[in-house]
Amino acid sequence: MKFPGFCLLIPLCLGFARQAHADDDKLKNDAPYYGGSYAPASASATPTFTPKVRLAVDYGIAHIYGESKDPSSAYSSAADDLRTGGNLKLSGAYMLAPKLGLGVAYSHFTSNASISDVTYNRVVLGNLDIDLTVDFIGAILAFRSGSSGAVWTTSIMLGQSSYDQKFDFTDLGIATSAKGTGFGLGASFGGEYYFNPHVSLGIEVNSFQSNIKNIKVQGQDAGSNDVSNIGASGGLRVYL
Repeated sequence: MKFPGFCLLIPLCLGFARQAHADDDKLKNDAPYYGGSYAPASASATPTFTPKVRLAVDYGIAHIYGESKDPSSAYSSAADDLRTGGNLKLSGAYMLAPKLGLGVAYSHFTSNASISDVTYNRVVLGNLDIDLTVDFIGAILAFRSGSSGAVWTTSIMLGQSSYDQKFDFTDLGIATSAKGTGFGLGASFGGEYYFNPHVSLGIEVNSFQSNIKNIKVQGQDAGSNDVSNIGASGGLRVYL
């Protein structure tokens, strides 16, 4: 498995973890906490707020760069189309400290492709629609760094990914699917801008690694697929 994107983000994650603790120690001595960060001493009269829960929803685009050996790789044009798609991510974390959260994350990648006039052994099978879904669910460790309305964020995810690729021969009314599971590992880096103590908007770049090795079609082995991808997304964060 290749880890080019993830390896670049790991040092950032570790660096932000250390910086988050350093910022907390310094700011706790100087000012109250407000709106996801510590307010300056001059704002000490402002009501303070320490979040206990962080909820986030993001949507963006992702591109699979891993090597594919699944059934669709036999059709190069379709395989290329399936590499790029939309990616939804949901996460919820309990704030162990003002800038450190631990929780659960879920992501959902989808893409599709179509092939016209498919033939097999000189038999015309007609049009083929292919839909690819890669889901992930696991633990997330989130860090934040900064003390103003805009902060930097980074996170690490670890869990299980599931793979589902549906093949639909629309002219024949025949459909089948290729499914498998694998270990998933992800990281992200981005920033947030706070509108008030409870709501912010964020953007981030993402790297996700997963190699599905046990793909099966109707109980038969059907190769493997490295669904590792990189992407960018944006969305809403709510602090409670």
